[in-house]
Amino acid sequence: MLNFMPVFDTKIAEWIKTSLEKPWSRQSDRNYVASIIPKGFPDYARILHPAYSNQDMKEIKWAEIADILSCKAHPQMQWHKIAQFEGSNSMFERITPPFTGNLPERQAKVLSYILRKYTNTPEECYFAIWDGWNFSGEKPWTEAVLLKLGDRNYYLVKGSIDCAQKSISPLFWQSASLWWPKDRSWCVATDIDLMCTYVGASIPCIEEILADKRVEAFRTCPDHRVDSEGDKINI
Repeated sequence: MLNFMPVFDTKIAEWIKTSLEKPWSRQSDRNYVASIIPKGFPDYARILHPAYSNQDMKEIKWAEIADILSCKAHPQMQWHKIAQFEGSNSMFERITPPFTGNLPERQAKVLSYILRKYTNTPEECYFAIWDGWNFSGEKPWTEAVLLKLGDRNYYLVKGSIDCAQKSISPLFWQSASLWWPKDRSWCVATDIDLMCTYVGASIPCIEEILADKRVEAFRTCPDHRVDSEGDKINI
């Protein structure tokens, strides 16, 4: 059973609205981290969702692909810029690309374990769940208030930080789109269109995430680009 509880008022999430930059607001052809995760945190990390081997489902880091294909791994790299496979017997046919809009379960567990140490309210966290996920007709959050962020709506629910290790769907693994503790000491954002997850937190917290080899992470900032043409190193 899912241990989430519906939230009936968006007041707890108003700070998200006021701290997020409007998407594509700086330039019509460029989008930035500031539109994905709230500004104002001392430090930020970008966690890359792994690819998988089709043979044994072993995780494959983006840096591994970049190295094989003579590309450069860096904070703003884009999957489609580094994974340019060629030939009928290419690596592309032997791997499953990273999840889009979905922080994998193993990485979610690692992240929640780290983040628990950097909040005073681990038992009271909030989760925003995009209302467009297809649960085969089942909408388990119909009682929860809808939080509007830009042109998207999210069901707002709450639970302990351990809920980050639970799927929001009873049918398959799916992570929440945003989650944060009551004391706002950090925030996690997985945009539905991206193959990565962003974390805003204190400098020590981000440094611990970057040092943990169980996740592939890079230090980032609100002014880094997230659009498909944001990788200007791997052309």
